[in-house]
Amino acid sequence: MPISKNPNERLLYCVSKGLVRTIHTMVRDEDDREKIQPEAVDQAIESIVIAAKSGKLSIEQITKRKEILNLLCKLWGKPAEPALKFLETELQKHLNEILITLIPNQKMNVNDWNTIFDFIEKNKVIPNQAIIGYFLRAAAADKLWKNFAQLLSYQQPDWRMAGQLLMMSVKAGQMDAVRQLCNLSQENVPGVSGIKRAVKEAKKSGHPEIASYLSCELLHQNNLNKKPLALTKAILQNFVDNSFPGSSLFGTQVKEVNKILSRIKSELAHGHGDNAQIIFAVIESLRKVMGSNKELRGCVDYIADRYANSEESHSLKPKGLIK
Repeated sequence: MPISKNPNERLLYCVSKGLVRTIHTMVRDEDDREKIQPEAVDQAIESIVIAAKSGKLSIEQITKRKEILNLLCKLWGKPAEPALKFLETELQKHLNEILITLIPNQKMNVNDWNTIFDFIEKNKVIPNQAIIGYFLRAAAADKLWKNFAQLLSYQQPDWRMAGQLLMMSVKAGQMDAVRQLCNLSQENVPGVSGIKRAVKEAKKSGHPEIASYLSCELLHQNNLNKKPLALTKAILQNFVDNSFPGSSLFGTQVKEVNKILSRIKSELAHGHGDNAQIIFAVIESLRKVMGSNKELRGCVDYIADRYANSEESHSLKPKGLIK
């Protein structure tokens, strides 16, 4: 069937066939572009969405239609977001289906992991939570913590799986993995009951720094309405209240933390409850006194991870607020 000379009909035909190059040629031709009616562009965009909804498009066909959609919306000032979002969802659905087929029946080896990571990177796959949960569990079980961290950069597990992964990380004494799991989004972070079990396991397994960090997460989850500086105060107060000085050095550290606490209380009294610069200064002061105290180190790491805005605090310098 010959392509119509009518630019509007030709556009619709080319869109239906995914003829990206032909459409690029059409829109570069000023005469053709001026003859294309806005209604034809709307119809073309609608046809792309309808085709995607059919579920019959391949990955290549979806990719081509995304390119066409971007081009049409850019040239004619049409809102691309709704249609693009739908196309991206369909594309990711297909990619996840392929990703599942790459999972071996036996224990995953180095080549299996390389194949999976290459596919994800090459195709910009966003694994769904079920798939990422499977991969994370496999990585944790085999103590492949670099793979674990890389997987978390693609997608977060749901909170139930995050709780299971947290327990595996605690048993292995993997502080970095614990920190990553506690800093998932609010809907995906392990729940309170899972955190409590993990704290018990950390103490039982002899990981005081992890136990301290997780205790801070419990305080955070039970006080979500409080501002960062108020929560920092609560964390340090909890550390002091549960400290049992066994040496002069430890006793000195507790005294120093108490001094920092007093200054935080003063700042809160003056209405500085959400000041990143103050928290940055608190962290700097705590790092100077914590030494090898693992319980205090867990608190400091938590405050830095959770409450210090990384971009802002790195650009701020303490101005003597907490000495």
